[in-house]
Amino acid sequence: MDRDVTLFDVLTRDNRFDEFVAALLITSISTELKSAVHYTVFAPTDAAFRSVDRASLNRIMADVELLKSKTSVMHHATYKSRGDILSDAMGR
Repeated sequence: MDRDVTLFDVLTRDNRFDEFVAALLITSISTELKSAVHYTVFAPTDAAFRSVDRASLNRIMADVELLKSKTSVMHHATYKSRGDILSDAMGR
């Protein structure tokens, strides 16, 4: 994978994650995923979003604070700093 490709790039290029990408853009969390920080994202697919009734999904997507909460978009991402990764690699 190209070293300049961010996690956000990967998500936007894969059409299975359009709804999740929309939520990332609404909350500005997309900015974080465009950085060089190492993230792990458990991204729900569009199929998962379709399992939620449309009225509820529209209400959730319209509530930026809810999307930013730990029970929502941020609950799907974890990150490690470069130092954490180096420490893990060194067995610390």
